[in-house]
Amino acid sequence: MPRLIALELTTALEQRSFSRWYRSMMMESHFHLITTLLLTVAVMALLEAILDHGLDTATRLVWLAALALAVLLAMYSLRRYFFFMMAAEQVANQATCKDCGAYGRLRLIGHVYPSCKVACKRCAFEWTIVEPEQSSA
Repeated sequence: MPRLIALELTTALEQRSFSRWYRSMMMESHFHLITTLLLTVAVMALLEAILDHGLDTATRLVWLAALALAVLLAMYSLRRYFFFMMAAEQVANQATCKDCGAYGRLRLIGHVYPSCKVACKRCAFEWTIVEPEQSSA
């Protein structure tokens, strides 16, 4: 199920601020990066265990299944890292007021999926932030 970035942004603008939404997106993105790194270490350890010559075939097959699972989870986690990072950057690139140049000082006016109608808190200029393209992430 795809993430609805514009809906999360709408909720964040109603309750908090743009900077807190952006920070939470970065935290989630980096959580996936750390998970990928930990799974990469697990893959290396599993490879070493599989190549141990003292293992019987049944144990080796169990370690091989664990290796396949760790590789799949690492690939998924890396994909999620890039998804969150790119989505946050695409929205952040739209968060600058074209009238006064203020960044991230947004007030929510309305939300119609897949976009948010916002106004600058400084000069009241209005524009639309469009949700990033969703690729089966």
